[in-house]
Amino acid sequence: MIDVLSNYTKFDFNNGRWTRPVYRRGSGPAVIVIHEMPGLHPLVVRFADRIVEAG
Repeated sequence: MIDVLSNYTKFDFNNGRWTRPVYRRGSGPAVIVIHEMPGLHPLVVRFADRIVEAG
């Protein structure tokens, strides 16, 4: 999994109640991809990559 996320910047988001990891790539307006099942599957990362590449 680490290899597919190597192009992403990771940071932790904390709203005061909980902390979640956030992976960011690109510089345009935000598009938030939320995966349904626990764990980040490589196919979800590939989908996010296609969104970034499309601009």
